[in-house]
Amino acid sequence: MSGIRPEMKISIKDFLDWESSCIEPVDIDPNETVNTTFLKQLCKDHTVYIVSNSLSNHIKHYMKVLGISHSWFKGVYSNRFMKKDMTKKPYYKKIIERENCKPNEVYVFGDSNKSDIVPAKELGMNGYEIPSATMIPEIVTNALKQ
Repeated sequence: MSGIRPEMKISIKDFLDWESSCIEPVDIDPNETVNTTFLKQLCKDHTVYIVSNSLSNHIKHYMKVLGISHSWFKGVYSNRFMKKDMTKKPYYKKIIERENCKPNEVYVFGDSNKSDIVPAKELGMNGYEIPSATMIPEIVTNALKQ
């Protein structure tokens, strides 16, 4: 039964096939614009990952609509298949290991205190909640100055 998650009784391949058929992502609020110039420069100056609870094809859709390139990021991860731990902790741990850094050298910015910020702080990372995409430049810039 390799590759099957017992609690879901579905193989990873079947899940990915199902996920690719889900073509109706949530609409993006037109007021939630992302400063792509800032984001692109941030990705040039720092190692940046995306870890999201959205389906991977939805992430791709959002990035396309918002004018964000996948290539700007070191990695883009969908946590959707990890039903046991939607806090993203496993991905945070992998990123720390992959980058060979200390947790306090990592900054996590997210829109969910429960799934983004609390787990990051539990691991010793810096966590900042971003309530609106329009606030990304201000919050990130201030955090990196500290």
